[in-house]
Amino acid sequence: HGVHGDYIRGLAAIGPQFHRFAADDLVSMRIHGVKPDYVQAMAAIGPAFSSLDAKDLVSFRIHGAKPDMVAAFVRHGQGALKAGDVTAMAIHGVTAAYIEEMAAAGFKGFSADALVQMRIHGVTPAYARALRQDGMTNLDADQLVRLRIAGFQPKSR
Repeated sequence: HGVHGDYIRGLAAIGPQFHRFAADDLVSMRIHGVKPDYVQAMAAIGPAFSSLDAKDLVSFRIHGAKPDMVAAFVRHGQGALKAGDVTAMAIHGVTAAYIEEMAAAGFKGFSADALVQMRIHGVTPAYARALRQDGMTNLDADQLVRLRIAGFQPKSR
């Protein structure tokens, strides 16, 4: 399955916390494309991601969670980000670009759950920006979602 010395040394070089993977974990990680550079990129985001377990890393890769999305959340999101949040955001299409564009439109400080709900219900950065241009400032995620579900169309659109 491609678990060889270079792979193990690559993980170990990231930090001592990555010496602890069991043989089954290493095989699972390798099968699902969890490479040392991916683990390094996640670990570099911050302390909460510097000691992820194999199950979380595999889940992230299976569902397409990218380090840049997690880093964008750390810059613009609100609250502690748990492994399940990362997976949920990836599953529902929350990307680094989505988080960055929402922040650029003046909407930041959302929780992971709020970002997921906005993506599920089609709240786009363009929609949020148009609402702001129409004078609807200080909207929270719940209000954005409710407006979108109700079919409200901003004039600026």
